Amino acid sequence: MDVEKRLHVAADSLKREATAFDEKLFMAKIFGALDIVTSGGGDTGPRVDRVTAVHPGPGGPQEDAQSEAPPDLLRFRAELNSLKTYVSEGGDNQEGGDNPRKLRRIAELVELLDGEQAALPWWQRAAEEGDELAIMTVEDMTAATK
Repeated sequence: MDVEKRLHVAADSLKREATAFDEKLFMAKIFGALDIVTSGGGDTGPRVDRVTAVHPGPGGPQEDAQSEAPPDLLRFRAELNSLKTYVSEGGDNQEGGDNPRKLRRIAELVELLDGEQAALPWWQRAAEEGDELAIMTVEDMTAATK
């Protein structure tokens, strides 16, 4: 596999993702997930006085072994759960060419969190949808097992 081609495809993909980032939509989703009501008039800042759900204190039901995990891993796990929900609810069919990119991101996160073997089915799904990086990754993974 040509390393330069793989890096070029990965860089193009990152460039598309970075330029397509919608900060207001992202913040609206985060506030919605946290049950935080935002004020009207285009202000996307949270109104702390209107928080509808409060995290329980120490020892509450949300405290578990995951709370001791590094923040990055928790963020990656949350992103993975969000993407899996989105894909399973058919959201990928509504946005046209978005599906391969989302499937590839799921594969990347599963590989990071759960290992290469757990990620292989997601890489294969992304490759079947036409994602170039996923196609190269599946080729490399299957070649390594032979």
